[in-house]
Amino acid sequence: MSDTDKEKEISPQADSQALEADVQAASAEQAAPEPQVESPRAAAPRPQVALPQDKAPMNPYLAGVLLGLTLLASYLILGAGLGASGALARLGAVLEHAVLPARAEASAYFGPWFPNPLSYYLVFMLAGTFVGGLVSAASGGRLRLMIERGPTASRARRLALALIGGVIAGFASRLAQGCTSGQGLSGGAVLLTGSFLFMGCLFATGYLTAWIFRRQWT
Repeated sequence: MSDTDKEKEISPQADSQALEADVQAASAEQAAPEPQVESPRAAAPRPQVALPQDKAPMNPYLAGVLLGLTLLASYLILGAGLGASGALARLGAVLEHAVLPARAEASAYFGPWFPNPLSYYLVFMLAGTFVGGLVSAASGGRLRLMIERGPTASRARRLALALIGGVIAGFASRLAQGCTSGQGLSGGAVLLTGSFLFMGCLFATGYLTAWIFRRQWT
């Protein structure tokens, strides 16, 4: 028998042994625990900043009664109701006069207010409203710098929409000769027909606008 023939007789046995060795090696490899890869160092938890606790707001019904008494006092003392947009219009006249004085004084709308456009009771009422709101927020623990916005609205979008809405509301309040304070509160308190029509349109367009822009807050 030649060496080649002997190798042919031995090869099946050798192949079987080699196969068994491979199976055992594979089993050992599977049984061996996987090397633990050191995970990157977990980020340390951010310290929780305790926000100041807001005090409970005033009961809205009580606030409504107090607002009504304030309106009554305004009629008894000043002979006129509450308002806000009129003061903002006066401030607009002052700003235009600072840039283009001749144009502001010649304006058919701003001109009659000069030379003292800020000498008007609504200007002082607006200042008092701002100071009162500031004191109320400070006493209630709600005084902080922030931009109120929904989770889907960026700061830039929130500020842009607020500016656009403010310009539209200010322009419309001049066309209607009153805003929610002048027409809604003061005019409604003396049962003016135009004020009730104003409030109906206000609530209707308010609900429609909220439906359109609600995604900015959800």
